[in-house]
Amino acid sequence: MQDKKYFTLRELSERFSIPLSTLRRWASERRFPLYRVSNRILVSGDEWNEWIQQHRCGVIDPKSS
Repeated sequence: MQDKKYFTLRELSERFSIPLSTLRRWASERRFPLYRVSNRILVSGDEWNEWIQQHRCGVIDPKSS
């Protein structure tokens, strides 16, 4: 069985430069897949990447500027 990587909201905030308060609000609104373990919120790296791909608006081409 392959090990999965799980992130805390703080780790996601640092990695993706999203304010922690925004991630906490999104988590309370259940906008992305998450797991509650005791009082901690964990997010699967695979599920987060899939969610991000589903919610992207488009790709910006720096050469077109």
